[in-house]
Amino acid sequence: MKLVTFVDRSDKQLIGVLTDDNSSIVILHSGTEAIEREREPSFTDMLAFLRGGVEAREKAQAVVEHVMSKKIPGSIVSLNDVTLLSPVPCPESIRDFMSFEQHIVNYIRKVGLKKLAPIDELIEKVFGRKRSLAYRLNRAWYERPIYYKSNRFSVVGTNVDVRMPSYTEQFDYELEWGIFIGKQGKDIPEEHARDYIGGYAIFNDFSARDIQEKERGGRLGPAKGKDFDTGNAIGPFLVTPDEVPDPYRLNTVSYTHL
Repeated sequence: MKLVTFVDRSDKQLIGVLTDDNSSIVILHSGTEAIEREREPSFTDMLAFLRGGVEAREKAQAVVEHVMSKKIPGSIVSLNDVTLLSPVPCPESIRDFMSFEQHIVNYIRKVGLKKLAPIDELIEKVFGRKRSLAYRLNRAWYERPIYYKSNRFSVVGTNVDVRMPSYTEQFDYELEWGIFIGKQGKDIPEEHARDYIGGYAIFNDFSARDIQEKERGGRLGPAKGKDFDTGNAIGPFLVTPDEVPDPYRLNTVSYTHL
């Protein structure tokens, strides 16, 4: 399922499931009321849905099938008649990991090594990555998961203008892979990690690179280099885990319009 959070014409915030033709949304609350004559707590918002786990997903699928087969009035709305928000407008927490090795290597060479970058690329080509400066400067990344805690109040959805901070001259974007956790846990063994995934979304993390580089010397992680209004764009959809059998075999593409 592709799930959305949206605002309808009466300015009411709701969650729903995109239809197979991508033209309409099944409103989960309305569909449930039509079937059971009462509201389902896990359809209150997307956080409640994620907490509902497998049971909430199964209920949502049943609602979609019933609404689509019966064409229940008031339970389907055209995508053109709503405003999409981020699937999770205000997450309980955002932990931004460094996950893509080549992105990290490229960043170190471009921002850190600068003119030495071609030499480091040659070192890697001749002797292997473990001999390169990019590897040595970021050895900790290879030893344990690295993340910083981002501002959960700066999330925006699709088609929202991202505001470039006035204090930066090097504004950058990062196309990332958002993983939403569906149940509580800590220190989870690697082999059980996927049991805790509630859904996936596209995540674009924006950065003031020049400010971020200055803050790096403080050794406390990014501050104003990452923490600004509209700095975290998520969406437009949250897809359930069954839609992505192998998250390691995906291609993502970003486009810039200058």
